[in-house]
Amino acid sequence: MVNIFMTVYGKVGLKELAKQNLAKTTYAASQFAKQGKVLFAGAPRFNEFVVQTEEDSKAINGRLLEHKIVGGLPLKKFYPELGNAALWCCTELTTRSAIDAAVGLLHEGSAAKEKEKEKEEAAEVTR
Repeated sequence: MVNIFMTVYGKVGLKELAKQNLAKTTYAASQFAKQGKVLFAGAPRFNEFVVQTEEDSKAINGRLLEHKIVGGLPLKKFYPELGNAALWCCTELTTRSAIDAAVGLLHEGSAAKEKEKEKEEAAEVTR
């Protein structure tokens, strides 16, 4: 794989590719931080980051797949202490619009969960 990339992009092209990955990952992490908690924010990263949400990662991924977007890798199986955390990745093929769409769909789930919680609280009060 490295040989193919070196042949296609060359030394300068690989540096540009790496810069694109870093920029897209930085943008994505900052956008996801508005809807969830980016874990290990101070750790060095290249094109991956971990986001912890209140909603289950599998539910989020199901909603994203309906829009042909591949979500993050749920980490609960490997790191149960992280709760609803998922490992997200951005590459040179990741578009800004895909990032924005994923964050928007994540927000939809958070908003729906908040409304459900408010309904439950209202039902508790009326009892």
